[in-house]
Amino acid sequence: MNRPFQGVFVAFAVLAIFLSLVGRADLAVAVPMAGAAVAASGLALWDALRGAPPATRIRAVAPPEVSLGSRVLFREGRAGREALVLLLDRLDRLGAHPDLPIRSASDLGRLLRLPPDEFRDHLAARLNELETAP
Repeated sequence: MNRPFQGVFVAFAVLAIFLSLVGRADLAVAVPMAGAAVAASGLALWDALRGAPPATRIRAVAPPEVSLGSRVLFREGRAGREALVLLLDRLDRLGAHPDLPIRSASDLGRLLRLPPDEFRDHLAARLNELETAP
């Protein structure tokens, strides 16, 4: 955080409260210092809130980088298979089926347990679907 008044208003509010308490017998000192303390604490609150990010902001998470040019994902076992299935789902959502629901854990688990030949057949069929989609 690199805000210009980060702790100045808080320090001034504490100092004004201290001077107000010390000078409580003399109202000419205590009342203005109490007012200055309230003003400084309000400025400190304003300074803190203006630097806070909006509560409704949702930051998009970048998708993981996947290199389909290599066969690394096929050799990575379960994690590689999962990355391939999720990548094809994401490509399908970007293309012809933007309303494609998120794949259930049981369906993903079923795909990940397929024998290697059947899994490659499934991937080939999905790729064909993506390529022939309007």
